[in-house]
Amino acid sequence: MGWAKVVPLASVPKLRLQGAYRPLDLGDEATTLVVGCLLVHPAHRKSGVARALVRAAQASAATRGASRLLGLPRRSALPLYDEEAFAGPERVYEELGFRVLHESPAYPVYAFDV
Repeated sequence: MGWAKVVPLASVPKLRLQGAYRPLDLGDEATTLVVGCLLVHPAHRKSGVARALVRAAQASAATRGASRLLGLPRRSALPLYDEEAFAGPERVYEELGFRVLHESPAYPVYAFDV
């Protein structure tokens, strides 16, 4: 049904090279985890799978000793194509208690303090 990539910030150095994130303080590389990708089978999209994956990421972050979990959803005034929402819907992060760490018109950074 679905899969999530949840990794330490240190293991995604190219994230820090991307223009939207380069100037930002995203947290300690050793204790910050990132939801890098959510994949949901097309037949199960819009049925709560992404929400369940992010909840599992929160639980995993706690058991892995992380201090923070980042979500990097794409934001758009228009509906996104499914392939543009590979980091999950922004509303999922909002509903699960993430706060906006860095505001951006297209690339906000959400944080959940574990």
